[in-house]
Amino acid sequence: MGLDFLLVGGYGYLGVNVASRLSSLGYSVGVLARRTSVRKRGFLADAFARAGVVVYVVDGPSIGRGDLASKDADVIVQMAGVIGSRPRMKEAHVDLTREAAEAAAETGSFLVFISAVAAVGRLGGRVVRDGRPSETRGEPEGPYEETKAEGESVVESYDSRLRGRWLVVRPGLVVGLHAYHPEWRWLRRLASLRLAPRLGSRIPFTHAYDVASTLELAYRGRLARLAVHPVTAAADLWDLAGRACRAAGRSCTPLPAGALLRLLCPLAPAGGRLGLACRMLRRRYVFDPAELARAGFKSVGVDALVDALAVILGSSAP
Repeated sequence: MGLDFLLVGGYGYLGVNVASRLSSLGYSVGVLARRTSVRKRGFLADAFARAGVVVYVVDGPSIGRGDLASKDADVIVQMAGVIGSRPRMKEAHVDLTREAAEAAAETGSFLVFISAVAAVGRLGGRVVRDGRPSETRGEPEGPYEETKAEGESVVESYDSRLRGRWLVVRPGLVVGLHAYHPEWRWLRRLASLRLAPRLGSRIPFTHAYDVASTLELAYRGRLARLAVHPVTAAADLWDLAGRACRAAGRSCTPLPAGALLRLLCPLAPAGGRLGLACRMLRRRYVFDPAELARAGFKSVGVDALVDALAVILGSSAP
């Protein structure tokens, strides 16, 4: 018996949140990951086990189409994401996506590529609408955006072999439980000092459950051949973190982080987290998820973002 969803490169922050949500909704979910990823993030093992998610470990240096095809999944979700050197990002965002596309074409699976709103790059206008990936992107401004855009192009190039059964999902900054990324550790430290950052600019946030809802719509055949933007809310981090502080029983003071970032941004390496954050702050796009809405997408909403952030602020994640 095959799986409903196979999450490739899913042994991480987004993967554990999405897998747990889909499993709680009654879907059979597997996660395919290299042994190095499993060892690196061993603290997630209990969360996957509690959710009833099967973890398939690949011992080799990379995940190949054979590893994916052998799991007989209805939906293959390529969600590997890396911020770092361009070779590593190309391996995760482009090469692995090609392997996933080959496997999906071989098995007849639906293919989903988890890209990012950053992949939109530099556009002439402010509004970004759901649509064909190549028609909804501008010029990449950094290696992360460039390799994510290349991954999108790989998926679109397999259109005929996949018989149109594919989807590109572009979430914003993902908020969910099991938050161990540097930005959340930084936010927890500030909250312990009763501070929360004010950026002076809105950025797109996506609750992990909204990513899961988008995958459900793909599974049901309601979304295909599109790039869609499940952005839960566009807000200044203070708008959410200030409320989350109160929900966590703290009274936080706004820290003018935006002014500090404006000083640091010119010095930030293009391939690092700070460089990516600076570009996202500068773009200030408005995302119009019209195709998602027509497919029946219903966001969990801003309150759910605040609730998740309150848990993050009060957690002791690694």
